Amino acid sequence: MQPRPRVWGPPPGGLVGRDFEVGRVVDLVGQTQNVALVGPHWSGRTTVLEVVCRALEDTGRHTHLLPASWRWSRPRPTHAPPAGASLESFLDQLDVREVMDLGSPQTDVLVVDDLEHLGARTAQVLGNLARRTGVPVLVSRLPRDPGSGMESDLSTSSTWVQVDLDPLAFEDLHRLLSERLGDTLSPEVTAEILHESGGLPGLAIAVLDAALAHGRVRRSDGLWEGTAGWERELSAMFALLLDPLTAEQRGAAAVLARTGALPADLAGEVLTPDAVAALHDHGLLHTSTAVEGTPISLFPPGLASHLLSQVDPRLAVAASQAARAAQSSGAADVRRARVADRLTSPAPRPAPSHAHHPSGMPLALTGLDTEGPVVRHDLASAVEAWQRSHGLRDALRLLRLTTPDPRGAGIVESVFAKTDTATERSASAHVEFRYAAARWSIIQGDDPHAVADRLREADEPEAAVRESLWLLGYLLDVEFGILPEEYERTLAPYVRGHGSGAATARLVLAACHTLAGRQPPARSLLDVDRSSWPDWLDRTAQLLLGLSSYATGDLAGAIEHGIAMRIRAKRDLSTSSWAHGTYVAALGLAARGWMDDARGHLLGLLSVPHSWTDPLPAQQASRSMLVLLSVLTSHSALAPGLVESATSATHQGHALPCSGSTFFHAMRAYAQGDVASAATALRRSADDLRRGGLVLPAETLELTRLLIDREAAIPDPTGSGPSRIAGPYLRALLTARTALTREDPEMLLSAGAQFELLEIPVEAARCYTSAAELFHHADQPDRTAQATASAAALHHTALASLTARPRHRLSKRETEIIHLIAQGRTNPEIARVLFISVRTVEGHIRQIRRKTGATDRTSLGDLSAFSA
Repeated sequence: MQPRPRVWGPPPGGLVGRDFEVGRVVDLVGQTQNVALVGPHWSGRTTVLEVVCRALEDTGRHTHLLPASWRWSRPRPTHAPPAGASLESFLDQLDVREVMDLGSPQTDVLVVDDLEHLGARTAQVLGNLARRTGVPVLVSRLPRDPGSGMESDLSTSSTWVQVDLDPLAFEDLHRLLSERLGDTLSPEVTAEILHESGGLPGLAIAVLDAALAHGRVRRSDGLWEGTAGWERELSAMFALLLDPLTAEQRGAAAVLARTGALPADLAGEVLTPDAVAALHDHGLLHTSTAVEGTPISLFPPGLASHLLSQVDPRLAVAASQAARAAQSSGAADVRRARVADRLTSPAPRPAPSHAHHPSGMPLALTGLDTEGPVVRHDLASAVEAWQRSHGLRDALRLLRLTTPDPRGAGIVESVFAKTDTATERSASAHVEFRYAAARWSIIQGDDPHAVADRLREADEPEAAVRESLWLLGYLLDVEFGILPEEYERTLAPYVRGHGSGAATARLVLAACHTLAGRQPPARSLLDVDRSSWPDWLDRTAQLLLGLSSYATGDLAGAIEHGIAMRIRAKRDLSTSSWAHGTYVAALGLAARGWMDDARGHLLGLLSVPHSWTDPLPAQQASRSMLVLLSVLTSHSALAPGLVESATSATHQGHALPCSGSTFFHAMRAYAQGDVASAATALRRSADDLRRGGLVLPAETLELTRLLIDREAAIPDPTGSGPSRIAGPYLRALLTARTALTREDPEMLLSAGAQFELLEIPVEAARCYTSAAELFHHADQPDRTAQATASAAALHHTALASLTARPRHRLSKRETEIIHLIAQGRTNPEIARVLFISVRTVEGHIRQIRRKTGATDRTSLGDLSAFSA
């Protein structure tokens, strides 16, 4: 029997992300259902099983844990069964008579950990026992086809419910690791561990422990920070995952490491269907349904690099066989030819980081690495290239991949001190290098306006370089100051020139127009052939075009533009474009009301090098927006780490939406629960920005204030300002809140109609109910009856949708929580009433929100009207 690594136990604060699964299993067992907990190696199956057992014991049930080594020793009967009885019924009677009496289905549960370790006869006995007595069976097992193997023996004429233990989401993993450390953890460390472990909690904690043991994660001023992982330790962990594989299966995994992700049909031809099935059964494959062709890849992500680092002669044989299989299946097929080329070319060296795409972008966000693990523009190769040449182009490539935190500070200082700029003739390269040096000096604490003066006074022999630096110094003053009223008259003459100076002038003037809220002239300046523009200027032009769509309320266009930037970034291996595209897409998603989606995009930036060398870098704005969205979506555990790991003073100005020290400190107060201080700071800052000509960031601050301050007055919910950049959901929300403030029932009906169009019946019914109350107080019985009927119809619609679709149906426990919320109970009070943890309550509430679209606690309580 293969030993099972036990690398983690229940953390002090509970199971965090698994609380919902625990509650669901307890509910199912309470309904006498047989449940299979299904998860790959290191997924925490055993720990979840143990916590479920404790929870069942707390409810008065008795759990009988069957050791994996237990075997049913009674031999099969050799004589024939009695006349008229089937062999199955005969065995059934023998089993029930010989096995101990477990009691009743209402008081007892039979528990089996690692089902695959049981013998077939033992499983059959247990299945008969469960079927005859009705005692529910709770098992854990590895992923594989349902209804096969031991479970088919257990499930004879019995109904099984499968609960999949998926990898933990970012927030849940962050809370788990933070509780293990007992203090605040840098979100960047969580991001690295997430991608090294694939989100498997057991593997994640092992990676964290290894990083702690070797000093790669350290505690400084109450914050754990550093880099995660340790190659030697990770190799040992991956060896444990590979240990159960046969030589042929290991060879198939090594071939997949060489090829990268393969479409499922092609993988079956190259690796054989049996090998693919075996790797899937062992939990070592990840399938992407979001990409055409359903490609599969090795899982967790670092497993491919581990296999490539091993020197094994059998790998060459396996690769050769797979190459022949690809070629013989159809050499004319481009996909097969590409796979054959990868397998016959020299083996690539593994990436230095297990977790990342060669570009430095996380695998979970780039999609599957269909080009294989070939290292091209990663940080290690960039360092090597610069050390050989000390040239300007290699220096710029290296600077784009470094981070401005202490881990990359030494590299950055060396690049600025030792790069030989005399050998490079490109004016654009010189400008980019000087501008990067200027931003670095701001990061080191220099006054931004003094840095801008140095750019304008730069002693450069080439006129084009001097002109570009003067223009960039002007933009730097705007970013950290105000927008002069005469900016267009000052900058327009430079646009009429030629070469890189004119391109820089177009970019700077377009940036000023965008920030001033003048989007048509901004777009016309950038709507030119930019093929000759330097990449770093074109990247910023793409950012401005996305911001322009956002500023005019074209949120679908902003989202589409941001995603297109990310696609190009993946193709060009540009982390700056990736960061800018993510920021633009997140702005559009958040303004549209899709807060969770926006937050999911921004989480990916935590493990991507910040684009600090470009004009108007978005890293600080992205971080502040992530704090806001984390609190708005009830994922506030991430906020302290984001706040603490940020430097005390922001190194970015206030020109971009959600940027600047004021916005960041307002988000710090909001994350700490001080809504009033946050709202006051946002209102004052918005007024200052508008007076300074920076309309776009001012409107974003106003919209943010209205979102976080439920008591804020909204003078004109349908006019200009924040309403223009809000999507339909936020406009409906602002209309409803204005109507309640003004006690205007007609406006409430309008808001309710907007919510109906958006298919959010809970919010619509709430608007109609409030309107009915106002009509009643105004002594308008006909209008009261109409509004009441509209609310009642929506209650029935919402009830029908919740009962008709199993995925959206509320469980018994969720219904209990809704009724307690309607009574005004707090989460701790609900936990005490139901004898569950506060985090379990929070997990149920998040699930209810996902199922129903309820947006706040009031609308959650309103659900009680149609969830009885």
